[in-house]
Amino acid sequence: MLAFAIGCALVGILGELALRWLLFGEGQAARELGKPLRVPSYWARSPDEDDYWKMLRLFSPGDEAGPHGPDPTMGWIREFVPGTFEHPDEGAALRRRPVLLFGDSFSQCTTSADDCWQGLLERSDLATDVALLNYGVGGYGLDQMTLLCERVIPRFASRDPIVVLAVLVDDDLERCSLSFRGHPKPRFRLEAGALALQTPGDGGTTAWLERNPPSIPSYVIRLLENVSGPRDGFEPGWTDESTLAERKELQRALLDRVRNVPYERFQPSNRQDGALRAPRDAQQGSRRTPGWAGDRRIMRLEVLSPGSCRLVDVDPYVYLRDVLVRVATHPASRVDELTPDRWKMLFGPQSAA
Repeated sequence: MLAFAIGCALVGILGELALRWLLFGEGQAARELGKPLRVPSYWARSPDEDDYWKMLRLFSPGDEAGPHGPDPTMGWIREFVPGTFEHPDEGAALRRRPVLLFGDSFSQCTTSADDCWQGLLERSDLATDVALLNYGVGGYGLDQMTLLCERVIPRFASRDPIVVLAVLVDDDLERCSLSFRGHPKPRFRLEAGALALQTPGDGGTTAWLERNPPSIPSYVIRLLENVSGPRDGFEPGWTDESTLAERKELQRALLDRVRNVPYERFQPSNRQDGALRAPRDAQQGSRRTPGWAGDRRIMRLEVLSPGSCRLVDVDPYVYLRDVLVRVATHPASRVDELTPDRWKMLFGPQSAA
């Protein structure tokens, strides 16, 4: 019996080593033989967990630094100046009211700038008064958008910016539960009801993965579990009910945090000698009356989803143009009327017919 047990243990160990060679070996033989197994969905429980993205990265190594270099807080950024987050198009918008657009790749666009949101606005009659600075970054979740808002809005607080946060609800909310998505990223957790931030730090993607490998203790056991194919987590409409309440609570906390950025933390009236200061009552933790700062009306930051325009048969250009005009006078208490579906019913071309 002892010899049999030792033999089984040795077979298991050798099988585990052989499987890891097929999965992660860098030689041509390992890549060719292991190709059918190098599918992230065979090893991760769902695309909403870190292991899926870690395995995808290990199977398909990409650039080390991210789209425009690693950032120790944001994870990755675009062509913004690190640290100050100066936008390359700021110079062209100096004499106009800035429209700051935050979001993921649906905001950044995969088209040329002329065919993206900033190009559409620039060709409209609104271009004489406003200029859109596109701070959309591919792959961002609501957590990274929140951090970017907090770092960018102070640059423009004295110019009374219009702030648009474009959220693709299907993906951007769930990304808040990840600490890795192609590259290391920041992650918020709720601790005693408060948001606590864990940043990726310096060192690059490879070094981060060496410190934080996939949390799969045995690839042999995981393969046997998934022998029939990908897990339920990859089925359309599936959700992890065991963590649903926790994820919702985190997402609500992030939405509350990003809603409060413009009118609670940074106000045009607090610029003194070129330095931006937070309002005294914001520093003390109290809340201002939403929507007002002195005698100037400040539209509270709200969450819109331009990516869902087409889902409700709304022309994105017509929608964006109307909302940018309407937002200056629209009551903050009825901001839900500016989401694409409600806007279509109340203000769209068909509603006037």
